[in-house]
Amino acid sequence: MADIEQQPQQGMDPTPVMPGGEMNTAPPQGAGYGGGVPSEEFTPFGWVKTPKGILRLIEFLFSMIIFGTMADVSGYDSFSQFQFSVAVGAMLFIYTFCLILCYIGRKTVERYCLYMPPIELTMDGIFTILLLAAGAAVAAKCNEDNYLGSGKSICDVAPTKTKNNIQASAAFNFLAMFCMMASTFLSYKENAAEEAKR
Repeated sequence: MADIEQQPQQGMDPTPVMPGGEMNTAPPQGAGYGGGVPSEEFTPFGWVKTPKGILRLIEFLFSMIIFGTMADVSGYDSFSQFQFSVAVGAMLFIYTFCLILCYIGRKTVERYCLYMPPIELTMDGIFTILLLAAGAAVAAKCNEDNYLGSGKSICDVAPTKTKNNIQASAAFNFLAMFCMMASTFLSYKENAAEEAKR
């Protein structure tokens, strides 16, 4: 196969020209494509192999557990702490689902949105605080003394299934918080790398 001819243009880097004078319009590949991100990550499911991609999948799973376990508690809407946990779980589900869609179409998204790293950094920090607050609120309410004058906590008088659901929701709020902290750190590194190029 004939070698690609190089035809330098004034003021520009040499542009590859195929035999016969046709321009080589194939998209650039390698670590320099897409702001320093390896091209494999720009494939629809290449992000799954990255640490942040794995964290997003875990956070997505935890959000469903947080929402599902608490929403299954009979009368959960009678307590603001439990309602808050359901709301945080639902918002986390929407957030991580939207991120997964963005990662699948990352090549296109980053062409039109240059602020993905700072947006992720901000949202990750917000959700870290929300998850901490939700987990602490549920745990505090579960162990609140003298529920309805019984002299016992909610988790002491509640049926076993209800108690397990409440405790699971609290636990997965904290687990999701730790995952989100790791995502925040990775988002910070990505944001710092993008800022260094500007």
